[in-house]
Amino acid sequence: MPKESDPKAIQISYSDAFPDVLAAVEAVGRSGDFVADGVEETPMPTIRVGDGEVLSFPVPAAQSKTVIKSAGEKAPYGRGDQTLVDESVRRVWQVSPATIAISGKGWESTFKKILGQLESGLGREKDSIKAVVSSPRTATRRKQKACSAP
Repeated sequence: MPKESDPKAIQISYSDAFPDVLAAVEAVGRSGDFVADGVEETPMPTIRVGDGEVLSFPVPAAQSKTVIKSAGEKAPYGRGDQTLVDESVRRVWQVSPATIAISGKGWESTFKKILGQLESGLGREKDSIKAVVSSPRTATRRKQKACSAP
């Protein structure tokens, strides 16, 4: 097999059709992985759903039923370009992230530490990763805006 410095080496460029992508990749200042992992011992957070009580861990069946009655909604699924709710296909409940509050001693500092480890592992700049909890509805709106942007 010829070496790269060998004039007989075959050079194939796959980037001719994607100059903007190539420029963006070449502008990356440092390497990073596509996946970040690790183990972090964290204090147990306090989790509330809606105006309800603090969740127990593991969540008992009776408390799950209370959460579903007070804040649950039937979870949709996707089929092609449609979003459907059909319990004969998927019998699952979901709770909107807007109704969930996570707090507790050390939770915020631990979460920031985890985000920092993600930034480092993914090769991102400090404070460049933001965690956003969104519902399927707001995620769909973001996708629609991204697709319709000039």
